[in-house]
Amino acid sequence: MNSRVVTAGGFDKVIFESVIDTLAGGASLDISGFTNSDGIIPAGTFIGPKDGTTGLHPIVVGTGDGTPGAVIGISHASVPLVTSGGNNVVGVVLEGVVRLDALPGAPLDVDDIAAYKTALPKITFI
Repeated sequence: MNSRVVTAGGFDKVIFESVIDTLAGGASLDISGFTNSDGIIPAGTFIGPKDGTTGLHPIVVGTGDGTPGAVIGISHASVPLVTSGGNNVVGVVLEGVVRLDALPGAPLDVDDIAAYKTALPKITFI
């Protein structure tokens, strides 16, 4: 008999007040440089635009200086971190309402928050 791993789906209501639009098909992630001792990619992770060479979307981490990098959206739900032999695929919220204090790494740097608000005009941060 084959074994199967089942994970919970849906969106994290703690992070998202509402979700209006998502990236069709989600995003395959480039996890180089990303570490998380919990073994997950948490809901609320900032996602960058697709790299034309690899076809993967980078995980964007705040720098604290207001230049966190290009961002297209925020991951919709927590997913297990796949480190070998698979893809890390997440849903990406493009438009909606997000609770700042519930995002991973909160509280975020004030300059980074301003940069995210500019980069994601269809997302309202409360």
